[in-house]
Amino acid sequence: MTSQEDRIQENLGIDAEAVLGTYPGPALLFSHEGQVLAANRAGNAAAETLTRRGDQLVQSKVLRTAQDGAVGTCSLLIDGGRADEAVEFVLVPLVGTGKQVSHVIAFGKQAELEQSLMGALVASRQMFKDLVECSSDFTWETKSDRTFSYVSNRGALGFTASELIGADAASILDADEQDAVIAFSGTDTIEDLEVWVRDAAGEPVCLAVSSRPVLDEDGRWVGNRGVCKDVTVEKRRERDLENADLRQQLLGEVVDAMRNEAEPQHMLGAAARSTAQVLGARYCWIVRARRDATFTGAVQFAGPEGPPPRPIVEAVRLQLRDSDEELFVKTEDATLHVLVHVARYRGRVNGAICVARDDDAYWNESDRGLLNGVANHLGIAFAQIENGELLEELSRTDELTQLFNRRAFGEEVGLRLRALRRTSRKASLLFIDLDNFKRVNDVHGHKRGDDALIFLAQLLTSTSRVGDIVARLGGDEFAMWLEDTDEQAAASKAESILVECRALKQFSGDADHPLGVSIGVAVTDPSSEEPLDGLVTRADEAMYRAKRAGKGQYAVSVPSTLQDVEGQAS
Repeated sequence: MTSQEDRIQENLGIDAEAVLGTYPGPALLFSHEGQVLAANRAGNAAAETLTRRGDQLVQSKVLRTAQDGAVGTCSLLIDGGRADEAVEFVLVPLVGTGKQVSHVIAFGKQAELEQSLMGALVASRQMFKDLVECSSDFTWETKSDRTFSYVSNRGALGFTASELIGADAASILDADEQDAVIAFSGTDTIEDLEVWVRDAAGEPVCLAVSSRPVLDEDGRWVGNRGVCKDVTVEKRRERDLENADLRQQLLGEVVDAMRNEAEPQHMLGAAARSTAQVLGARYCWIVRARRDATFTGAVQFAGPEGPPPRPIVEAVRLQLRDSDEELFVKTEDATLHVLVHVARYRGRVNGAICVARDDDAYWNESDRGLLNGVANHLGIAFAQIENGELLEELSRTDELTQLFNRRAFGEEVGLRLRALRRTSRKASLLFIDLDNFKRVNDVHGHKRGDDALIFLAQLLTSTSRVGDIVARLGGDEFAMWLEDTDEQAAASKAESILVECRALKQFSGDADHPLGVSIGVAVTDPSSEEPLDGLVTRADEAMYRAKRAGKGQYAVSVPSTLQDVEGQAS
């Protein structure tokens, strides 16, 4: 014997190999710590499985037997064996010389084939039940009187199983009599018959019913059994798709009409006309919303009878502030049924479309759906129009000061110059450039420099007249266009600006470099064909002449027939 077997025999007073060898089935010897110490020939496969897999459940059962000193049981599925090779073990504690459990012996018996087959049958029935429940919403069986004799445990359509069992299928589900006869008490096999019933809350539900007749031993019909699946969502989706196809065709006509127009106003007019024609509306009008949530007065009308009466327009305008709505509006000669749909873009109401019919011509769901589709497209169109207007505004505006930029100033002054030549009036162009501005940025930073630019922009705007134009040309260069201004008036304006700009000293980089302005003035000659570039060049040269003269001054450039003037604020 090995030394381990000697120790086992010494502790137990038995020959472990002899004991295990005499047992006809699998037998194992465990230490009180759950380790496999020995096995007979029939138990070798079980020992190898435990050694390789380290089955925690078996080990815990062995430890419990060792601790409690009481007989226990456990089971083990042999690795690599046939499906029925499951072993049931009886665990017997063995007391050693120290009166403590030192070992546990396990006597095993293979599970009976009948037990394995029973387990397989139970598993198969459970699988069948699970598959049936997965493939349907509920299963049922009815008797010959059409009352439910069985309903799956979870019930159906808001009813519990107990509420349905014993109840007449047609009455409790509020089904059509003919449908109920065919679905729940027919003598023929049916597959996916669609039956509309009502659920416990009274809502309509569409069921796809499959059933088979139940026959007794003599072949007599005694009832039905089957499955039901709720297909309401699918049926409504089919109906919605059909309506959507129709709406899409009609909507396509409206959208095509909008796309064929380039100008925003013409596009809205085309949308209104097409919508009125498609819906057979007496009137149709479209309105855009401003950013402050008020609506513009520009409304597009359509319809053979001209614009809608004023009472309708006013009633609709009030309604637009709330939401989509239907309303009846009385006029002097008729009552109109008006349908309003607001247009939105990213959640914000940016307009609306309204249609009107005589009060006896009601709007149906298809009409509402179409108008909703048009409103959705209008919401996008309104946003594009608004973005175009905003981009146009931004392309002409200086971002920091909100004055005209160089491009917008050039366009506006060009128009003014052409008008001056027709009227023989004079005007003046002032070029205003900051003195010692770079020192502000170097000492105080660009934020302080931006504050100075904004301050000057506000100062120039506040001193301008109606009809004058103020712009930031870029960097620290500004310009003013003065309508109906000759040389004397332009010089007086330059002097007053120099006085006002003394307030810029608060932004100076230091006392030795005070922030101020130098101004160049160019006066137009109505009798000449001087282009805008020439006028700008003269104003720019005059400004540099003022800087060379000591800054904080102005210089006036008059047409070549006159003498240039220089001056400073008194």
